Amino acid sequence: DEDDTGRSDLSWGVLTSGQYTYALNSEAGNQLELSFGSFNKRYDRSDELDIDSVRLDFGPRFFFGPVFNPSVSFKPYLLASRLDLDGDKYLESVGAGINLRRIFSPVLKGDVYLEYRDQDYSDTDTRSAADRSGEQMNVRGQLSYIIDPRRIISVEAVYGQRDAEVAWEERDTYGLRLAYTQLFSLGSDSRPLRMSVSVGGEKLDYDEGDPAIDPGTAREDDRLRASISAGIPLTSGVDLILTTLYTDVDSSLPNFEYDNWGGSMSVRLGF
Repeated sequence: DEDDTGRSDLSWGVLTSGQYTYALNSEAGNQLELSFGSFNKRYDRSDELDIDSVRLDFGPRFFFGPVFNPSVSFKPYLLASRLDLDGDKYLESVGAGINLRRIFSPVLKGDVYLEYRDQDYSDTDTRSAADRSGEQMNVRGQLSYIIDPRRIISVEAVYGQRDAEVAWEERDTYGLRLAYTQLFSLGSDSRPLRMSVSVGGEKLDYDEGDPAIDPGTAREDDRLRASISAGIPLTSGVDLILTTLYTDVDSSLPNFEYDNWGGSMSVRLGF
């Protein structure tokens, strides 16, 4: 009952990301790429939700095609990540991936990612998750089309398969997302206002029913996510980002159903 479990709280978070590129000595423009990121979040009352996570991937990118205008690139890479909840180790994963990028024309670009991860979950004081440990495979495809210099549309499709130590934690994931971005001029001397809208659906199919919940019903979730975001330039290097988002989840198990509205305001600095 919401009256018994509802709780208001305040939180703050810090998200960092970066990429370092080192050019190799080749006419093709081959290079080494290092990508990294972290996310940290703290709650005022709900300490069990505190998050610390870090991710890293590294690998070479090889270019094919004309030297000054390559149309295809290929990147094999290694990856690693860790996520802690309330100061305790929750998930560690290592793996490898492949990215194939194709520039079909000046206005059409495509990416395909294939990733393998070996995931190691740990039990914490508030969660039992070790039986989720196992291998995971993900395939993701993205296609971006520049309608004109002020309008961009993109589509993303995802498939994932997770193995685990117990059958009721094994699942298949299917997803599709469509995004549209529009730039609006605010004057000849200022950067444009950036508006983005995205809508996506995701389906999760578990192999078996969880004996602790309903052994006769395998969990199936249908998730809908939608968001609207505005990037408003304040100065030459500062943007105000306003975002509202909606999530709706239908499930074969009622205790996993929910819907959420959310909003955020943030500042982006450019150097």
